[in-house]
Amino acid sequence: MKYYLAKSEPSVYSIDDLERDGTTVWDGVTNPQAVRAIRATLNGDLAGRVAAALEHEATEQDRLRETADFREGISASLERREPRFEGR
Repeated sequence: MKYYLAKSEPSVYSIDDLERDGTTVWDGVTNPQAVRAIRATLNGDLAGRVAAALEHEATEQDRLRETADFREGISASLERREPRFEGR
């Protein structure tokens, strides 16, 4: 699945317009360097890499929430003291 970030002034083309149309072409970028950068980003599948990184981050966060160090960090924060992490 690919995700794209689009920007337009709401008075020109709003999110309601996009929801109605489903997809559209935006020709608002005219700077040649910006156009090349956008194409390189899309061709390089940056969105896919970001999605994979976010999935990895979520998996790691789930794993780390189960550790003694996580519980120690929460306790130390609530008790307003420095944490004593043990790497477990």
